[in-house]
Amino acid sequence: RERCLHRGKACDEGGEDDEEDEDHEATATHAKWSDDSLSRHKGREQRAFRYADYGVPDQQTTFIGSRGEWLEANPETAKAFLAATRRGYAFAAENPEAAAEILIGATEGMLGNPELIRASMQAIVDGGYLTDENGQVGTIQPDRIEAVGSFLVDAGILRDEAGDVLTEKPDFSTWFTNEYLDR
Repeated sequence: RERCLHRGKACDEGGEDDEEDEDHEATATHAKWSDDSLSRHKGREQRAFRYADYGVPDQQTTFIGSRGEWLEANPETAKAFLAATRRGYAFAAENPEAAAEILIGATEGMLGNPELIRASMQAIVDGGYLTDENGQVGTIQPDRIEAVGSFLVDAGILRDEAGDVLTEKPDFSTWFTNEYLDR
């Protein structure tokens, strides 16, 4: 969870520290939809930039991971789970207001600020976090995986199991699968 700094202390959405003063010294470099929604909800301007404007490739926004052994032993369960998850994401993308109300109702007041939840849900949809540019939900885009992986290797960030920096690009197509998605 990203945090911001407020007079040298960490603060979060709706926390006591956040209410003390409207001036923040720094925010996380990765702006989330909830940060943007919180800023808008409180009438603050938020400055942001896209990483892609500075040479960092666009990436997938959501992953669901599993061990390969489990997937091989439970392919039908994996397919059913992913199908249900995709239906939920598609519903939320098409019905952000209804999705927000379901979340608010299901959490029995734990989320604290229903207007923020509604604004966040709309921002998630408007920002394209639930669907790709073709309107698809849940499909991993190989070109994005390749671009981000290559960037990480070129930058000397990606490491192997021993913790050594990778100097050669691995076959990123083996790092993910869309095999368990209904098409």
